[in-house]
Amino acid sequence: MKHAIYIVPALLALAACGQPRATGPQLAGAANAAESGSEAQSPAEARQQAFLEEAYRIHAFAIKTGEMAYQRSDDPQVRALGLKAANEHKNWLNRLERIADENEIRLDKRSAALSGYHAEALDELLLLEGDEFDRRFVAVEQEAQTRAKAWFAQSGGDASLSPDFSDYSASIQPVLGQLETLAHSIGRSMA
Repeated sequence: MKHAIYIVPALLALAACGQPRATGPQLAGAANAAESGSEAQSPAEARQQAFLEEAYRIHAFAIKTGEMAYQRSDDPQVRALGLKAANEHKNWLNRLERIADENEIRLDKRSAALSGYHAEALDELLLLEGDEFDRRFVAVEQEAQTRAKAWFAQSGGDASLSPDFSDYSASIQPVLGQLETLAHSIGRSMA
């Protein structure tokens, strides 16, 4: 058990140094091992924790990229999309955190760090400026909302999830669809 305590800082240090990023599940496994002692999560608890972490990742990404677009773009449509996406996802993240609290599930934000698609897209956006940034942000926003909508549709149907998480998944999908449609419309107007 002593060794598990050192895994999380080591993985975080590697990610911070530009080494290959540890994925959310790798960090989650290390964090759970380090914090749970000899207690093991039930499969249902593990699925709820995984749901919470991925939902957090989705929201954190949309908030970060939306705020970035609002701050960096000169295009009023792109700024409006960024602001709307950031605000919507902040509101939904607050709801998610309340549900987690009510279900006594702790969110380890280190375990829910951006990874995979989200990390790569964010890294790409950080390197772009001007019209190139605007076009790429709109495309990323559309793709991210499409992915999020599909993920919530699939995950919300998991019978082992708390009904609160299932309801959350069903309720957020129309909002994600609206953001996806808005991004698509702005993308068409930029072409």
